[in-house]
Order: sequence, then structure tokens, then C-alpha cells
Amino acid sequence: MAIIILKNIITVISVMVIVVFLIFLIQGWVINPDGKTVQTGLVQFATNVSGSTVQINDKILGEKTTTKQQVVPGKYTFKMTQKGYEPWSRTASVGAGEILWLNYARLVPENKITESFFDIENLKAVKFSQNKQKVLAINEDLSGFVKFWLIELGENPKKTEIIVPDKLFERSLAEGENYLSGVAENLSIEGLSENASRAILKWKNGENYEWLLIDVSDTKKSINLADEFGLNFSKIVARDKGYVRFYALANNEIREINIENSTISAKILDGVVDFDMYNENILGYVENKDSVYSVGIYENGGKTTLIAQNLPAQPKIVVGRYYNENYIHVLSEKTLKIYKGNEWIGNNQPKIAKTLSLDFDAENIDLNSEMRILKISLNQKTVSYDLETGSKYEISNGGLRWLDDFVLCGRENEKITVRDFDGSNKYSIFEALSEFGVSLSRDEKYIYGFKKNSSGNFELVRVKMIID
Repeated sequence: MAIIILKNIITVISVMVIVVFLIFLIQGWVINPDGKTVQTGLVQFATNVSGSTVQINDKILGEKTTTKQQVVPGKYTFKMTQKGYEPWSRTASVGAGEILWLNYARLVPENKITESFFDIENLKAVKFSQNKQKVLAINEDLSGFVKFWLIELGENPKKTEIIVPDKLFERSLAEGENYLSGVAENLSIEGLSENASRAILKWKNGENYEWLLIDVSDTKKSINLADEFGLNFSKIVARDKGYVRFYALANNEIREINIENSTISAKILDGVVDFDMYNENILGYVENKDSVYSVGIYENGGKTTLIAQNLPAQPKIVVGRYYNENYIHVLSEKTLKIYKGNEWIGNNQPKIAKTLSLDFDAENIDLNSEMRILKISLNQKTVSYDLETGSKYEISNGGLRWLDDFVLCGRENEKITVRDFDGSNKYSIFEALSEFGVSLSRDEKYIYGFKKNSSGNFELVRVKMIID
């Protein structure tokens, strides 16, 4: 009997030891060469081209991407390489119990193959669709008439002319002048729907600005929004991917527009000079009362709350949500304040969490699509801020845009360059114009842009980013 009890005790103790040991390993605890117990951090590796070699300092891992590795706390240089591609590297610190995500590495081919398509005269405006499969382009022909084109991207890009009704551009004309003559110079594409079925254009008609909704799939349904609703709008933002419903700002009042029903709501906010939409139910807005600015949140249904008050100058704002926390970023003059909370309105609404001082007056503030990284930029300088790590990065180039969630693109020495959000891994890609923007294809195989060719016309260009 005593032997049986002893065996059971040994079994229980053995199980407990194994369980404790497994918990010890799962939580990342190891014994270092000095015999001390330390908790490791975890690094996750991934590249846009799988099967890349991973190196931590001088050690090459046996497994290729996608992979992970536990490391003791410290500062490391991480590299990911693959034959035919430029190397990717980053130096970063890993803390005990932390996860460092290096799952965004975009490898750039060493040999960049460029292709050109079409010959477009006097290109004026370009917009890539949200699904990255189409492009809306506006040009002016040799007679001065505006023309609209829908370009379908893919292995063999196709260009189709879109005939837009002349009546959209009715204005005071000299005898014999065509409505579409001289229009292109004063048109900008403010938005393009998910599948490029609808577009919002802003047109300077004399001293006034008018907003047009172009129905690309059935241009006869296109409308001049000022004529349709009798208001002069200063800002219009789509509430849905299909561009059916919109928030619109006119005479310092925000209203809702429904294109399908041809309806416009009563004002939902007044005294507003700017706004940013998080989703169709949440707006951040800038209010001006007696030349004193405030920033607030509007929740669909009529609830509002002020987040920041008594600002001396009109701020720039951007609203987002990351890791179950709501954020409203307020840039006033050279100070950026980040407000954070897990409710939009209520006891836990966003409150000041971080203040950053800048040494320049920014022209633009925005977030990557993941809403994790904030980008503040001027013509010659960019600052990025990572909400997850709390790290701030200064980049000595301005006019940068998001190529994907973690990669920025811009133009230097007549070439489009790409770099990570922290400024590292910078590479020149191809000759293209920055004012028309660039886009990564849906399958991430190409980067598209537009450039001026030797004849003085414009062409669609692309670079192959994934080697076959």
C-alpha cells in the first residue's frame, strides 16, 4: 500500500513539474549562458515574397519566412534576404514578454523591369480605385476639350473613354464655345468608389467651386450636386464604398446626402469648418465659434461631445481606431495631441494620451489603413508615429504617401522611391510623376504610375515587384 501511495505521489509531482516547465517555456522563460532565468521576447518575420532567409545579428535561422524566433531582451539587427531582391533590414529592441512584428517587409527586386502603356496627351488628373484594379483619368485634347478615361489594370491594361454629359459643365460661354473646352484645367478627382463605378469631382467654375458625381457605369445618371441640392459644398466624403451616401459640408453645416433617393437631410451639425470620418457612424469635427476652435465627436443618432477646446488656430484632425481603442489626433500649429479612449462618447471617451512637438507647420496628417501609424508631413519633411510602440521617426523628405500599410512612397531625383514607415530600406523604383500618385496592384505584383514621355505626352508605367 505504501508503495502505491509513493508511486502516486511521484506521478503527481512529475506531472506538476512538467506542467510548470511547459508554462515556463510557453511564457518565454529561458536560462541564459550566465545561468540566470530571463523572459524572452518574440519576433515574427514575414515578407511579401515567402521563403526569405532570416538573420538575427550574425546568426542565420534555419527556417525561412514566414517564421518566428524567441530572443532574450536586447537590441538586434534583423535582416531578410532573397536571391534577386534588395536586402531588407531593421535595427530594433525587443523587451521581455514583448512581440516585435516584422511581418511587413516588402522586398524590392534588384532588376526593376518597367513597362509602358498608352499615349495620353495633356493629362490633368488621375485617381486609382480603392480596390486597386482601375484608374479614372482626365486629360485635355489638342482642341482644349476635356476627356475622361477608365483604365482597367491587369496583365494587359485597357483604356476606355467615358462620355460625360455636357450639361454638367454649363456656365457662361462666349458664342461658339464648347462646354467642355477649358474645363480639364479646373477639375480634380476628390474620390473614386471601391470598384470605380462612381467618382466625386471638384470643379472650379469661375470664382465658385462645384461638386460633380460622375456615374462611370451609366454617365447619364451623373449630376452636379450644387444644382441638385441648391447648396455650395466645401467638402464631401462618401459614407459607403459604393458612393451612394455622403456626408457633406455646406455653409458650416454637415448634412447627409443619398444619391439613390436624391435626398439631403436637415443639418446634423453646425458651426463646422472641417471633419474627418472614421466610419459611417462616427465623425470627428472641427467647430469654430467666435474664432475659437474646438474638436468634437459626432455619433450617428445625434450624440456629440467635445474632445479639445479653446484652440487658437484651426487644427487638422484624423480619427481612427486601433487595438480596441478609439483615437482622435489633433494637430494645432506645431503641436500634435493624441486623444485615446475605449468609448467614443461617455466616461471613457478619448482623453489626452500623448503630446508631440514638431519643428514645422504640417500640411497633411493621415493614418495608414490599419490606423496604427500616423504620418505628418510638409513639402520637405515627414514625421511618422507608431501608436503600438510609441516611437517617433523623422524623415528628411516630404510629400510621402502610403503605398501599403507600412511602406511610404515619394519622388526624388525624378524617380519614385519607397521606404518603410520609419524611413529605412529606401529604394528607387522607376521614373514617374508624384502628383498623379502611384498604386500597388491588388495582387502586389506591380507598382503603377504615370510619367511624361519623350513626345511630351503621358503614359501609364509599371514596375514588376515580384519575380516569376
